Amino acid sequence: MILKEAFRYQNYLSRLIGEAIDYLTTTSNVIITKQEHLKSKSNADAEDEVVIADKYSDIEYKPNQVIDFLLDVLNEKEKLSDAINKAKLNTEINIDSSIAINKEKQRITSIFDRLSKTKSGEKIRNDSDYKFNAEGNQVSYYYEVKETTTIDFDRNKVKGIVKRLRRESDNTSNELDRVQVTLDVDYSPTYEINDDFEDSLEIFVNK
Repeated sequence: MILKEAFRYQNYLSRLIGEAIDYLTTTSNVIITKQEHLKSKSNADAEDEVVIADKYSDIEYKPNQVIDFLLDVLNEKEKLSDAINKAKLNTEINIDSSIAINKEKQRITSIFDRLSKTKSGEKIRNDSDYKFNAEGNQVSYYYEVKETTTIDFDRNKVKGIVKRLRRESDNTSNELDRVQVTLDVDYSPTYEINDDFEDSLEIFVNK
């Protein structure tokens, strides 16, 4: 399979693991509750009755089978991860670090892009103060405040950085896309990626 498919299958195995864990951590799925209704102790004419409480899940398989399935899927994910790591060694680009750096570049580009849109400006607002009038009384008065803001950085430089980072990020993304559809991963899937949890569990139990 190619790397892109391997990543999709890796996510699929993670979902199976999550659903198996959800099943096993739901207490009612892993215990059997037997209720003995001892009616004859109180009523000689009544018969005792045994009731087995229904499980929360309608999955027909036993917890031990789900446990074994979970371990099998975990083993498959480990094998797939090892195969992906080996395949990555055959690339001209370090995939993991390139993805991480590209995310940082995209985040910084977004910040610089907003910064480049900051402009100098001028506005008039009103403010107030107090003074003493001719009678010696303190009274308030209003006056205009002329407020001037000036950007304290080189906007053209920032715009140039935005263009450069976007170009570098696009080039890296294109290279990563190319690698994902051309790099072979030496792994054969044991489950069908479009099957749901119960279908995959059934395949495991019956194989």
